[in-house]
Amino acid sequence: MANILADSSYAALARTALSPIRRWIKLAPDEELKEFGFSGYAGLSSVAYALTRAGEFLGDDELVADGVIAGLRIRRDQIEGDDSLDAMGGSAGAILGLLACYAATDEPAILATAVACGRHLLRRRAFDKFGHKSWPTLDKCHLTGFSHGAAGIVYALLRLYAVTEKAEFYDAAVEGIRFEGSAFVSTHGNWPDYRRAATKPSEDPMFCMAWCHGAPGIGLARIAALDIMDDGEVRRDIEAALASTSRANLLSRDHLCCGNAGLMDTLCTAGARLASVDWSDKALQLAARTVARRNKLGSFRIAFHNGFYNPSLFQGTAGLGYQLLRLAEPTRIPSVLLLN
Repeated sequence: MANILADSSYAALARTALSPIRRWIKLAPDEELKEFGFSGYAGLSSVAYALTRAGEFLGDDELVADGVIAGLRIRRDQIEGDDSLDAMGGSAGAILGLLACYAATDEPAILATAVACGRHLLRRRAFDKFGHKSWPTLDKCHLTGFSHGAAGIVYALLRLYAVTEKAEFYDAAVEGIRFEGSAFVSTHGNWPDYRRAATKPSEDPMFCMAWCHGAPGIGLARIAALDIMDDGEVRRDIEAALASTSRANLLSRDHLCCGNAGLMDTLCTAGARLASVDWSDKALQLAARTVARRNKLGSFRIAFHNGFYNPSLFQGTAGLGYQLLRLAEPTRIPSVLLLN
């Protein structure tokens, strides 16, 4: 808000809100930080990303410097012990937050940590039951999708390849896309969510429509990396994902992670990256429908349990507000779902 409205009160509020985390990353013992995690959506790399972007928005070099401190407190044994692997809690997400910090600072140790995360992902690939090589994440399942599946990992590896030009990261991304391509179900226009396969292998997979799992997140990942990988398979994935996302009914929740705000970001990003007014318009139309429902019901659909108020970013009102602001200023406000 401070960046868009040039209002110093928002800048002061942002600095105040960031003060505890800035102190904590400097003073917390290593074991406490290890328990906190290191990923870009939940962990030290997310702190590095937030402080870096806040510093850039506010023109505050000290905030950016603290972002570097957060990134440098990631330990190699954390990376080597990472079993999550994925964007939400593992090495893939850490790569994205670290690359944003590196782009702002050119700090070589930050890039070295991102590369260590990438190499960890290469070592942890495995064959699924169909012979495709990808990453076993939640419950050791080979998942599709952005938050816990191959799409988010592929996106991170492509971003890392773009900076390092190390072909091993590109090649692993190609394999990950082939895995997701083999899973696509044309009758659903979507990719299956295999999360319950570990406990209920006999049941048919679910099909979700969200950033975290399903076509919107996979489409967003492919669109965001088009400048790095652009071929027929990638274009087919984008076409299928956008078709399904644009046809989706208004979701029961409005937040970023698995709600309407996440779908808005896919459509908004498509409008910008594909230079298509149609997709941008669809993003605005979805936002209008979401706001209209809010006006009718008296509140946005955020809560998970009986009116519980959630002010957070991914599953709360802060993220929805951020996304609505991004729709108003898509060239000035980056996609937080992409950590770009």
